[in-house]
Amino acid sequence: ETLFPGPPASPLSAKEAGLGRFADSYLAGLYECDQRLFRFLFRAISLGSIAATGRRFESLALEQRKKVLEGWRTSGLLARRAGWQSLRFLYGMGYFENLEVRRALGLKFGCDLS
Repeated sequence: ETLFPGPPASPLSAKEAGLGRFADSYLAGLYECDQRLFRFLFRAISLGSIAATGRRFESLALEQRKKVLEGWRTSGLLARRAGWQSLRFLYGMGYFENLEVRRALGLKFGCDLS
């Protein structure tokens, strides 16, 4: 929801695009060591927001969650920026693989063989 909140910022919301299901399915197919890295990333974002806001990431309002992730995106720490990029890649991949999103963006499918 923070990365893809829906109109007008994006054609569909993360929920409408099924990003939770996509992420679960994608991560389940990774090697266990890679799954642990993503678990660590999710935990670091969740607990790391306590220092800045006094609350866990998942309990913050949308605007506060955006600020937390923006802090990760622009951090002076390479590990934080890489974490944000990994998160963005995971959910971006799922978002732009969604056929409804592609249609809403006017993207064409396949080759015209007529």
